[in-house]
Amino acid sequence: MKKTVTYVTKISHAVISLLLGVLATGLQAAENPCAQISAFGAIYSLVKTAPAIEGAIETPIESTFALWRRQGQVAHDYRDRNITLLWNKTSNNRLRAVQAFNAHERSIEYEAHRQGDLNSWQNKRQFFSEQLMQSMTLIKREGTYCAQKEMYSSDEHGQTLLLEWLPAMQVVSYYSAKTTQGMIEWRLDDIITDRTIINAAFAQWEGYASTDYADIGDNESDPFLLNMINLGFIEHGSNGFYTASGQSMGTSHAH
Repeated sequence: MKKTVTYVTKISHAVISLLLGVLATGLQAAENPCAQISAFGAIYSLVKTAPAIEGAIETPIESTFALWRRQGQVAHDYRDRNITLLWNKTSNNRLRAVQAFNAHERSIEYEAHRQGDLNSWQNKRQFFSEQLMQSMTLIKREGTYCAQKEMYSSDEHGQTLLLEWLPAMQVVSYYSAKTTQGMIEWRLDDIITDRTIINAAFAQWEGYASTDYADIGDNESDPFLLNMINLGFIEHGSNGFYTASGQSMGTSHAH
């Protein structure tokens, strides 16, 4: 356990140094300079490790995930799957979801839904819910302004959790969950604050040819949509998100 906590600190120092560099001028000019970062991309490495079978070598499975924010928009970019899930709030405070299939430059738009425990704007923005942090114990708080970080832990029901939170930006810089079935880790590798890069990312997704989910069944002449129908997307797509090969991605909310 001690080794993991030490690693968390190293990761955070690298990210926090970047934030302090970006906001060096803002610290002198504004009362709350951290609030100036309303748009950014947080790039994570995800590592899943299963218990090694006796005599075998433990082989971690690595992937990359990016959380993007821009004013009233949020994107969860599953880079290894070529899938991006986007949300925005409507004028009546509902959440509208769009699933982008990046390899095909196509997207599916869903009907806006009321916010709930698993479908809240806060959970989409943070990915890790407030309920998760409230169920854990705050073991340490250090730093000030944008460099402040909070460390949480939990060890119950056969599951050990560690979470490092950057409250100024409302993002996780490290997370691990360990059980007898294995371990998963989230490591924050980089934070992108360059507006040109951020706007280009959202412009790319917004530029895809889009189809309303309700109209998929009426477009069998479209090869991409026909493939979606053949994979059962029209039958189970409204119950969660799926890759272009028909694999379930759940509801895109794990915590």
